[in-house]
Amino acid sequence: MQGTAGYGCFYSDGDKFAVEDYIADGKRVILWWTLINGPQKGRSGSCTDADGAGNGFTWCDYDFPEGSNYAVTFSTTARDGANGADEHPNNPLVIGYVSGHA
Repeated sequence: MQGTAGYGCFYSDGDKFAVEDYIADGKRVILWWTLINGPQKGRSGSCTDADGAGNGFTWCDYDFPEGSNYAVTFSTTARDGANGADEHPNNPLVIGYVSGHA
């Protein structure tokens, strides 16, 4: 997914997120995720790329419950510093299946 702040990807093989900052503006990019169903419905978290633009992906590894219809939504946002306001948030319209999906 490419948003206005950066790129974000979800890999069901290993339950990993990748996030990358691609705008050299001194801000970090945060990928926010939420499990939308299954036994951990509502569980959420984030993955942050704070090492500058164009330095490749930051990877975050999680352990999600397995189930062919369990899904996660995610989106990216920019932030000025660790505690700044979120800027350019994307609607969490990207959905990934935790166990892959045919």
